[in-house]
Amino acid sequence: MKKLSAVLLLAAVSAVFAASASFADPTASEVFDALVKRADTLKQYKLTFDYLKTHPESGKSKARTESRKCMYWYIAPDVMRLDVVDGDDKGSKVVYNGKVKKSHVRAKQGIIPAIWVGKDDPRLAGFFKSDWKSDVMEIKDEVGGVASKMAGAEKVAGRDAWKIEFSGLKNPEFDKMTLWVDKKESVLLQYERRKGGAIFEKKTWSEIEIDAKLGPADFKI
Repeated sequence: MKKLSAVLLLAAVSAVFAASASFADPTASEVFDALVKRADTLKQYKLTFDYLKTHPESGKSKARTESRKCMYWYIAPDVMRLDVVDGDDKGSKVVYNGKVKKSHVRAKQGIIPAIWVGKDDPRLAGFFKSDWKSDVMEIKDEVGGVASKMAGAEKVAGRDAWKIEFSGLKNPEFDKMTLWVDKKESVLLQYERRKGGAIFEKKTWSEIEIDAKLGPADFKI
């Protein structure tokens, strides 16, 4: 009987350890791989993001900080809208609907009536890289071959996130990258690019609605 009890106790302890192992925190590589895979599956969403970038002094240009808060709507692969609600370019609205007009976007500033602008206008470069997948793919290229590490877990905009860090980057503008990845959805909630400890660029996502019900009215300005 004692031998049977010992066997049962050993089985119970093994089960506890097995359960603990199954709930162990993921590695940085696992979190990042999930982020990249998830970026390919995002077909429709709306959200808000805050963007910050520092521009150092260069030649006759003084150092400055670029900052804006934007609302963003997206239907894969070629329907998107961005409204700047605060900061630089406040009041700007841009819509692209590749199903309606592939070569142009509809743009509006403040109370000025909307106009058609050529898609290749250099001022629209950032607009066409505002979706989640573009950010993730750019980051993937930047951190390729660089070791990553878990840096714990934090909340970003009320959502639970894994925090992972990449250091020793060879980019001339930044040498460290930190990502916050949503624990549940594996989407990017925040990134920071740093140079010598100072923030060079930062983007934070909030008010996220994945699989949002979007229609034609959401893309009219």
